[in-house]
Amino acid sequence: MKKWLLYLIVFLPVSLYAQTGYREQLYLHTDRTVYVTGETIWYSAYLFDMGRQQVSSVSRQCYLELISEERKPVLQQVVRLDDGRGAGSLPIGNQLPAGRYQLRAYTNWMKNFDARFFFTQELVVLNPFVAAKNIGASPGPDASPITAAGTATNNFLLQLSAEKLHRRENFTIRFDSMPAAASIAVARIDDLPAPPAISIAAYFRAGGASEKHVISYLPEMEGPVLGGYLVDKTTGKRVAGKTGFLSAPGIDYTLAASVSDDSGRLFFNLPLGTNVKELVFHPLQSNNEQFVWEPQPLYADSYNFEPSQPVVYGSQAEALAKERNLNSQLMAAYHPLPNDSARPGPVMFGAPDKHYELDLYTRFPTMEEVIHEFIPEIRMRRSDGGIRFNVKNSIFNDFFLNEPLLLIDGVPVDHADDIIKLDPVKIKSVSVYTRKMFLGPVVKEGLIVLRTYKGDLNGYTVPKNDMVVQYSPSSAATGFSAPDYSGKSFQSLRIPDRRSLLYWNGLLERANKEITISTSDLPGIYLITIEGISRSGTFIHVQKKISVE
Repeated sequence: MKKWLLYLIVFLPVSLYAQTGYREQLYLHTDRTVYVTGETIWYSAYLFDMGRQQVSSVSRQCYLELISEERKPVLQQVVRLDDGRGAGSLPIGNQLPAGRYQLRAYTNWMKNFDARFFFTQELVVLNPFVAAKNIGASPGPDASPITAAGTATNNFLLQLSAEKLHRRENFTIRFDSMPAAASIAVARIDDLPAPPAISIAAYFRAGGASEKHVISYLPEMEGPVLGGYLVDKTTGKRVAGKTGFLSAPGIDYTLAASVSDDSGRLFFNLPLGTNVKELVFHPLQSNNEQFVWEPQPLYADSYNFEPSQPVVYGSQAEALAKERNLNSQLMAAYHPLPNDSARPGPVMFGAPDKHYELDLYTRFPTMEEVIHEFIPEIRMRRSDGGIRFNVKNSIFNDFFLNEPLLLIDGVPVDHADDIIKLDPVKIKSVSVYTRKMFLGPVVKEGLIVLRTYKGDLNGYTVPKNDMVVQYSPSSAATGFSAPDYSGKSFQSLRIPDRRSLLYWNGLLERANKEITISTSDLPGIYLITIEGISRSGTFIHVQKKISVE
């Protein structure tokens, strides 16, 4: 049974590729292509199955990086995907030097292939406080073709309530039909050097040939998949057939298990929504064994960024950059973005068969007394100078012969003696699962879970053979927000509104057929850009202009 489960986990994706040549491709629509420090990159992600020519729901997350001209990542983010769609934001700090950058995105599965298949979009970042190393001209947004007013690509029609507007005035965009997937940006056109944006139609039609390749990274179909090798610390050799656990400690803990294959590889599939920044790797080993885990890098480590030309801007553009930076500071002060709502952690193992909140019972001075007096589902026996736990088998009304899996805040504990040594005052609850527990290829006869009050392992010291692994959880999407001037007069509002980005929605398909947008205090020409896929499967690329006086 264990070998069959391991086959499904490791070899099914390889077989999938061998039989179908399955290849994913990502597209990102950004709100614009030139930014000033202090602003935010808003993006919408589309995952596409190049073989079936449709949105793919296979991978559940992707990786986003901003690469400098020196081919070094300066910003990185993990993005959650639902049915091939994701959206989020990437704040640009004031310390980032001016220059050309490459925004790139890929899935774990895409890391099996050449980096030239990753999505890339060149962006310009301007910093009015840190001089660029080289400054020069670049075509602005008008260099890319714009669909004439009143027309649309692929018969995707939209109606504007007005095309000439006043400051702090509402207008509406109405759609005849909602797309299958789309995103929209309404941004002010200025004279800053902006690389041409890549449309969704041009990007996916370019395609790219599949190629045979060694499969080292699994598709993240259920959540993050972390791979790596189990290595004997003494000999330096990779070890096969050994079990390891990877836990995300906390009140809402997560836990994964894996058995190393013939090449020593381990794959841990964490539940979607794991949101801690440190993981604990716990190997099962005897007293004379010392194993370490060498994880595969989370982000791809090959770069192919060749900046098109140096960033150059004169005194007028420099003044515009300073103005946009000041505007972003004012908006951050007077119109802060809403805080991300905390994403609930995954539920592991379901409801326990028995649960004990220790505050409801008399507090004994030792854990041995607590278990002996209050928890009949756990039997303690002394064996070879130590204590051994067995859990009651609820089906046969007897105790299992083998020891259960022991956890404290999600971290595995090898020996019952380590549980007995804990201070019971620091333990909030004890849960007991009185049945066989299956965790990937690992089967345990029962489960005992101890929780501290804060999920911080209070009083328990992680063994020295365990490893703490840094982890980048997927980012919760920050919702774009903007003032609404419905029913309010311009004169009555003294709070400044200096938005150059009037509206952004990375998941337009979830909006209503009619959206209302408010203009800001900034006059000028604004460009409405919609990228997406229609319900008939054709690509959508629509651009229209409005003017604000």
